Amino acid sequence: MHKRIEHCMGEDRVTVRRRGRNARCRRGLALTACLAVAFASGCFDRAANEPKAAGRPLEGVHLKLAVVDDAGLVEAINALRGEWMAQSGAELTVEPLARDALAGAERLAADAVIAPSAELGPLAERGLIVPLPQQASFQRDKVAGWGDLFDLLRTNEVVWGDKVCGIPFGSPVFVVYCRKDLLDRLGLSPPKDWREFDRAAAALSAHAAASDSESQNAEWSGAVLPLAPGWAGLTLIARAAPAAKGRSNYSSLFDVNTFEPLIAGPPFVEALEEMAAAVKKNPRPSLDADPHAARRAFWQGRCGMAITWPSRAGSRDLPQQAAEGFVATIVPLPGGRRVYETSRRRWLDREPGESGHVPLLSIAGRVGMVSAGSSQGEAALQLLLWLADEQHSAAVGAASSATTLPRWSQMENLPAWVEPLLSEQTAKAYAKDLMKTFESPDCLSALPIPGREEYLSALDEAVRSAVRGDLPAIEALIATAGRWREISERLGVEKQKAALRRSLGLEPFPAAANKP
Repeated sequence: MHKRIEHCMGEDRVTVRRRGRNARCRRGLALTACLAVAFASGCFDRAANEPKAAGRPLEGVHLKLAVVDDAGLVEAINALRGEWMAQSGAELTVEPLARDALAGAERLAADAVIAPSAELGPLAERGLIVPLPQQASFQRDKVAGWGDLFDLLRTNEVVWGDKVCGIPFGSPVFVVYCRKDLLDRLGLSPPKDWREFDRAAAALSAHAAASDSESQNAEWSGAVLPLAPGWAGLTLIARAAPAAKGRSNYSSLFDVNTFEPLIAGPPFVEALEEMAAAVKKNPRPSLDADPHAARRAFWQGRCGMAITWPSRAGSRDLPQQAAEGFVATIVPLPGGRRVYETSRRRWLDREPGESGHVPLLSIAGRVGMVSAGSSQGEAALQLLLWLADEQHSAAVGAASSATTLPRWSQMENLPAWVEPLLSEQTAKAYAKDLMKTFESPDCLSALPIPGREEYLSALDEAVRSAVRGDLPAIEALIATAGRWREISERLGVEKQKAALRRSLGLEPFPAAANKP
């Protein structure tokens, strides 16, 4: 079923350099005729988004765009409404939409929606969005910058089954902020694997000279992890990903054939035990932290490491400048040296040369999708392409604290995406590492299936109870597996299994949802 799709992007340097990399991405191999048909009509450059000489192509069209739980995006898009209308002729109404309202909606009362990345699959399963159209006017133009997007965004995160279903606005992955000045003092390097991370966390926890203030010393943590409700489960999955996913192992969180939960398996038990130990000396800052709070604790000098991601949009309450002598660096989330083979229930060492890094996708992010109920589908797609293109990406995507740069070309525009406290050198290193991360041959998606919030809520409770010391990790995760079975039974095991398989490219886009 799987075959490689060659995109018509033109023979620019970025394209030639990336073709070999795309061949290594298993998710990219799952793409079939949709991507080829949808985009084969033209090479990819900015020409499609320039004002047309002969009139405005969408004169008289009125589009409605819903934006889910993201005031920054609403404000940024409203600021561009005049420019959009001047170039296209189409009027635009932008309306905020609560995620709870989206979850209960029987239809989308908009022509397009920009929502968290993990919502793409559930919306596709409910028949509320459509794949990119195969017969549309935009095909006759040169679509801007599709090949400029990072690989895993366009070949994984916006794909459902065998169809491309969205336009990516940027999707962060967890990284580690490190106090390099303190690590140097302790004779340590920024961590490359989880053993090194735990060793550094323990050393930093014991570091008595973290602050000159006793009150601040009492708040000091070696590492702050985002373990607040809504994030604890994701942080565990991110830590366990290198052990749970690899070597064509599709069964990570659930068995792809039976939909039996695997969350109480060795990769997750080991990860939770180690994660609880890493913050044992002072768990409260982590238990209270989401990614933004972890980033704030780092810049305020209250921890030596933090798991989070850079964001200019989320930097309003950060210090104006770091303390004297404060040296920050950012490294990818650690990898793993072993992988658990679920089918044979055994641990295997990774092959020599394997990085062991398995990024967790869809922890946040924003994706634009065309509503199945829209009578202006082609115009809605034109709007999403225009908002996410190279020219407008920083003005739109970077306005959200839930995104990060999605394109190679945004390397030239890093200040729009990262907090001002980051040095230029550190920001460039982060961007280069991000590019490599999104070329990974393995990745894991953060449950982009119906019922995601329920599954993650149950996992949050388990992680937090183990970190607090209320339950051993194995008992907490066995209880979670039971909760997951109950959720799956209520939603329909066969339906859930089909959705999981579509998220992995193992089954085609649902026919019932493939509306014209």
